[in-house]
Amino acid sequence: MTVKPGIIESIFARYKKEFRHTLLWKNANKSTQSLLLKRVKLLVDESPILYYSPSTENGWLLTTENLFIFGDNATRTMRLADIESVELKKLWEETETKIELSSLQLFSKSELINLETEKLSWPVIFKIFHFIV
Repeated sequence: MTVKPGIIESIFARYKKEFRHTLLWKNANKSTQSLLLKRVKLLVDESPILYYSPSTENGWLLTTENLFIFGDNATRTMRLADIESVELKKLWEETETKIELSSLQLFSKSELINLETEKLSWPVIFKIFHFIV
């Protein structure tokens, strides 16, 4: 599955909210791009689209093919084609409010990823992954 960057960019732009740590790749500064690209191996036709980087060690990068999750000096990869559903468990279970919510859950056949998001960015990130699924 290949996601078209323009569609993700337009979903993100429609939200019309500026985030501190969640940015479109095309708006990232070159040093941030360089740091993130050192941590991943992109496929030949794969392109970065969106990233979340609250620190130099943690965060994630969404590409046209994969989701790369950074943390604890390791990088996990989830193929977008493997994502079967996206949920907001903490919101549905009422353990966090809409203002407090800072994660969503991505499910594949073999794993669950609790994806950290910037506070108040979850609606647009949820929409993006819902579109991908």
